[in-house]
Amino acid sequence: MNEYKDGILLYQIEQEEVWGKVQVNDEQLRAFHETRKEDYRWPDRVNVAEIYVTTDSLATLASQRIASGEDFLDVAEDMTMRPGYREKRGVWGFQSHTANDMAKRAAGLDVDSVSSPYRNGAGWSIIKVLEKDSSRLKTFEEAGPELTSAYQEYAAKEREKQWLGQLRSKFSVTTDPELLSRAFLTDKRETP
Repeated sequence: MNEYKDGILLYQIEQEEVWGKVQVNDEQLRAFHETRKEDYRWPDRVNVAEIYVTTDSLATLASQRIASGEDFLDVAEDMTMRPGYREKRGVWGFQSHTANDMAKRAAGLDVDSVSSPYRNGAGWSIIKVLEKDSSRLKTFEEAGPELTSAYQEYAAKEREKQWLGQLRSKFSVTTDPELLSRAFLTDKRETP
């Protein structure tokens, strides 16, 4: 019970002395980002629109509509059967070339090109490459959430070092090597 109580007490003190004193502001984040820009990088990415249907005959129909000059996104809005993508007109948004099979396939196509229908899981897909983005550093704004999290962790570790340093200078630490060597013996009769 004392261990549990001490653990809670230590947690509360750590919250007050470390996490409670970590303040994040835009100036600190920008300075942190400036020194660690290479840690925040987009991979090669592709933005794809997809028409996903459950039969090859529907895939053929979609292909014919596109070939006759209909806009790919209009056909996707009308025909795609992937849940949640009809209202997005089939657009997936930027994703890494290695995110999934569709992204891998799209990486090998040119921008504005449309694939032939291909088997995709339980259905058929036709994809159009909308945009490509080569690997690059993220801007400060793009790195936002992960940058904030990394800075908070970094600042907390720094504050914890300061706090522990203050405690060490205020209170001396002594160890009993003989007692410590016996602390983890398996035969409990040998321990004091």
